Amino acid sequence: MIPGAVNLPAQTFYPLLPSLTCILGKIPIVVFHCSSSLGRGTRCAGWLQDALPPGSECKVFILEGGMKAWRTRFGQDEKMIIEMPAEEEGK
Repeated sequence: MIPGAVNLPAQTFYPLLPSLTCILGKIPIVVFHCSSSLGRGTRCAGWLQDALPPGSECKVFILEGGMKAWRTRFGQDEKMIIEMPAEEEGK
């Protein structure tokens, strides 16, 4: 995980979109990602962007290359990556 990030699984994002739009729409910059930012992260970013009201000050971005690129760039830097315990992965 990226420190300070909020993990919202893609399979729950769309059903929660009305509530999430109210919450995330108040945040100036929202960055989406998945493992490579070619599927789930991009799809969720599009859903939020489409749901935001006209004139919203929330800017939606997609992390280029996703978590794979982040890990390649920052390696094991404890300030940039939080390792999840093995039993929590895949939940």
